[in-house]
Amino acid sequence: MHDRHLTHRLPGQIIFILAALFLLYQPFPASGQVRPEASFGLLVGQPSGDFGDNVSDTGYGVVLAGGIQLPESPVFLGIELGYLIYGHERRSEAFNADIPDVRVDVVTDNSIFQANVFLRLQPQSGKIRPYVDGVVGFKYLFTETTVQDTEGWVFDRIADYVNFDDWALAYGIGAGAAIALWEREGASVSEQVQVSGVYLDLGLRYLLGTEAEYLKEGSIQRTGGQVTFTPDRSATDMMHPHFQVRISF
Repeated sequence: MHDRHLTHRLPGQIIFILAALFLLYQPFPASGQVRPEASFGLLVGQPSGDFGDNVSDTGYGVVLAGGIQLPESPVFLGIELGYLIYGHERRSEAFNADIPDVRVDVVTDNSIFQANVFLRLQPQSGKIRPYVDGVVGFKYLFTETTVQDTEGWVFDRIADYVNFDDWALAYGIGAGAAIALWEREGASVSEQVQVSGVYLDLGLRYLLGTEAEYLKEGSIQRTGGQVTFTPDRSATDMMHPHFQVRISF
């Protein structure tokens, strides 16, 4: 496996991010109304590089974000939390050896929780608002096995256990556009907090991830009542298309 370390890649990526932000910066006209925003939507994770060589499945999950645009400036500061599953296994087992006639579902999910802060350049007005992001954060990769009631809902857990986990840093760039779906006319900053606009956010990010150990589908072997884990280790680069609804207050 090709060895890539953070110390080898970080300087070049920082230069690239700063250059992109500098080239895309322009004095957008301020709308005169600076309001916080919140967003939620679908998060997609496509493993890339060595991570993509080891993990073939695309991950799907959800993302929540919030932030605020600086007064009379195209600079937007935000934070986001995301969760996605990139591997899933389900099997039916007897509840235990003494009760073989009661069966349960045993579900194993390979998941990633990520938290990022981002600096965004975007205009404060317009029906279509293109933007560019610089992103830094971390990701928590973990594999969890859950015993569930076969007749119940997904949250009817009997037991759960995290089999394997690791952490990695993440950083990269992104771009996209917010498309106005609805905007309230005559909004004033002095008014009480209320929704001033709703936008469809379509974007794409490429985040480099430092090395981590992780499990994937097939990494857990069960033989004779014993469990064996065979983790992979690599950089954790991912491409993230996202589809979000943004609400401006």
